[in-house]
Amino acid sequence: MKKIVFIWALSFLFIWNGSLLCAADDNWRDDFDRICAQTGSAGKLSKEELSSLIAESDGLLKIIKSSDDPEEKIYLIRLKKCRNFFIFMQGIAKSSEDN
Repeated sequence: MKKIVFIWALSFLFIWNGSLLCAADDNWRDDFDRICAQTGSAGKLSKEELSSLIAESDGLLKIIKSSDDPEEKIYLIRLKKCRNFFIFMQGIAKSSEDN
């Protein structure tokens, strides 16, 4: 039962965050700053928090990719690096649980 509630809550969070990111097209830099600021504390985050940041990064990547501004393309590269780091840390968390 706990797993079902957790999966439902996590799904709701992803959907809700995705719609917020799409609605807040002008505030994508605030979202970028908030997401990438978490890389410094990624080792202390839970797998669920890392999953949430990865999902938020995916939503923000779609917004930035739709832009034609070359300056925003730089942020695209930086956001991909943050996202990949969260995936890396998530893998470390999973492997440490297996041991």
